[in-house]
Amino acid sequence: PVPEGGVHVLPPLTLLEEKLDGARLSGREKAHAVGASARVLLAINALAFRALASTSADAVAGTIVAAAAVASTAIGRSLTVVDSVAGPLLRIGLPGSELLVGATGASRAAVAGAVEGLRAFLAGGAGATKHLAAALSSGSADRLVQSLQDGTHELATGFEGGVAALARGFTGAVGEALESVDTLAHRLGPAGGLVRGVTGTARHLA
Repeated sequence: PVPEGGVHVLPPLTLLEEKLDGARLSGREKAHAVGASARVLLAINALAFRALASTSADAVAGTIVAAAAVASTAIGRSLTVVDSVAGPLLRIGLPGSELLVGATGASRAAVAGAVEGLRAFLAGGAGATKHLAAALSSGSADRLVQSLQDGTHELATGFEGGVAALARGFTGAVGEALESVDTLAHRLGPAGGLVRGVTGTARHLA
């Protein structure tokens, strides 16, 4: 445990599923002590390398995501201030206040999508890094191939998740903005119908 007033200097160690192969450590036949010790030392070194790679990848990803979350919170507070001004203007019917409310909603959706996408990209990259470390230190052709395949899958999954999150953020932002335009269009009388037709088309395109 960290003493009161202290801080973590090193991140917690993380590892993929690990196991030691007794047959590989001892050899198929009875080996002398020096050979067995060398195999044990190599296994420990490989384990330490994988632990360092895994922990470093998680630490980097966690630091970036935490910084993004702090920035997102700061932006959210700024948007709340804008909403506190736009709300009364909207209630008294000031023309154009709808667009200001829509702009803050669109900004929130875009920021949320960006943070979620960043988290997915980094998770995929960290997972791929761990499997690459396992491949480089495996000492086994079968595990080398399997680790590379797993790493590629992790990277692809992270990329797909990131792109999907960014797309959701973009769609949400566009929806918020168009909703505010629709609200404003109600004030425009007959011309508002044309505006709403344009926003409807834009929604389908988005």
